Amino acid sequence: MRKTLLLLSILFLFMACNPADTSKKEESIMYEDAELALLMRSMYSQNEAWRQAILEQKFETNFPTDFYGIYTVEATDSNVRTEQFVSLTDAYLASVKDLIESEKSKKQVKKFNLSIDQCIACHNVFCQGPIDKIKKLYIVE
Repeated sequence: MRKTLLLLSILFLFMACNPADTSKKEESIMYEDAELALLMRSMYSQNEAWRQAILEQKFETNFPTDFYGIYTVEATDSNVRTEQFVSLTDAYLASVKDLIESEKSKKQVKKFNLSIDQCIACHNVFCQGPIDKIKKLYIVE
């Protein structure tokens, strides 16, 4: 038993000290996010801040003009800008304008949730990945 344990220990040490063959390792490729993905993350962060401000009944803001970049910034898939994408984008930006123009907190909650609906409607068609994350923005009335 001791001999077997000793042999296994020596074998383990030999394998642990033997450098791996690095010539067979593939290089990791780092992909940079497209501008549209970065803009969407920024929009998400903005919505998180708005959500908190609405909950604290301190929501007051101007329309973030960088949101218009959704029409022009580089997308990961250059074929994403279809008529449907533009239509869904128009609806989202209109809902954001409607939210910003609302003054009463109860209406802000409803309009905020409607703008989140618009995000999800677009992501149902073009990029389903972040839908679960987006749903967490909803404000429960």
